[in-house]
Amino acid sequence: MEKSPSRWWDLPSAVLLILAMLVSVGRLMVTGWTENLDYVAYLTMAATIVGLALGASRFGKHAVRWLALGYTLVLIPRQLIASYESDIYLGEQLTGIFGRLLFSISEFAANRPVEDALFFIALIGTMYWFIGLTAGYQLARHNNILAAILPAGIVLLVIHQFDYSFQNRIWLIALYLFLTLTLLGRGEYLRNRAAWIERRVHLAPEAGPDLNMGALIGATMLILLAWNLPLNFSSSAVLADKWREITSPLRTTRDRLSQAFAALENKSSRSGYFGNTMPLGNQATRDTTVIFQVQAPPEALELPRVYWRARIYDHYENGIWNTSKA
Repeated sequence: MEKSPSRWWDLPSAVLLILAMLVSVGRLMVTGWTENLDYVAYLTMAATIVGLALGASRFGKHAVRWLALGYTLVLIPRQLIASYESDIYLGEQLTGIFGRLLFSISEFAANRPVEDALFFIALIGTMYWFIGLTAGYQLARHNNILAAILPAGIVLLVIHQFDYSFQNRIWLIALYLFLTLTLLGRGEYLRNRAAWIERRVHLAPEAGPDLNMGALIGATMLILLAWNLPLNFSSSAVLADKWREITSPLRTTRDRLSQAFAALENKSSRSGYFGNTMPLGNQATRDTTVIFQVQAPPEALELPRVYWRARIYDHYENGIWNTSKA
């Protein structure tokens, strides 16, 4: 690696960051909330690569800002019009896209359901674009690992919270943590190596590979330890009440945003809200949040009884019902 006083470029770190960003946006894609979520993945990849290139370049801050703005104004609209037929005039494609977005914004401002999924694609795609752009720049220019990984990690956790089938996809969080912990170890090694070179400390040829392997092993051990600790905070009524108090603003925001993403409602599975296990005694919610509304067809009046079934638990052991076949 060649480093100047204001540039940090390291290929392994860049690869780890790209993989981490792909895992974060991949958590969005597996939700299946709407079509064309792959557009967001393309934007994330492009943004991360552009950010890395701008960070490693010799351009100053002002030039980087103008270049980033230019890439933003070109690539985001280009990705949004990808669903249009290629034989349609570019001006008509852009007019159609911006017209749909303006109409969606007006619907959202009037607190009416936004039925166009393009609004969601544009919002989440723009957010991931700036996250990837900033992450790549911060890593290549300043070796600021936390600034590079925290935004994408927070978005990943928010998506995980909103996805009702989250229990079968928690391994993506483990993978993201593994990549980011390895990236943190690599970044610390690069900083220490720069300090050692400055102090003219002799480095053995095997020092770098050994430290990198240590970072990989340490990240793996931390993930395995966190995933296997015998903790069950959900069984504590006090902690459950505290969690509901902390997440109350999030639920309020979710209710407000549900109008903006009304087009996604039919794409999510409410049955995933119920996991493969259900402890008894203290898991019932005590708030007044409306979970769902059901409208029975007229034919249902002829039936003796109508049930809403989410999941069947067929095995009971130690106060917990389990589903043998998820």
